[in-house]
Amino acid sequence: MKDIGPANLLLGVKIQQINNCLTLDQQHFIDSLLDLYGMQNCKTVSTPLVPNEYLSPATDNKTETFSAWGSTLEAQLVASTT
Repeated sequence: MKDIGPANLLLGVKIQQINNCLTLDQQHFIDSLLDLYGMQNCKTVSTPLVPNEYLSPATDNKTETFSAWGSTLEAQLVASTT
């Protein structure tokens, strides 16, 4: 075994060490998702939720509308849990 220096990327997570502080991020993964789904130039916006909002089950025609976003949401969940 030999020392090859500090780790920069491990299991898809970028590692930065400055002084005694480690920073982990997946910015490169998020950027690749934005490229994949053509959302590189989207602007961020806050999405406040209404308290105590009642959500009803989706009907068949509504689920077709949202099925295109399924893979995008799945990728975002992967990014947020790893």
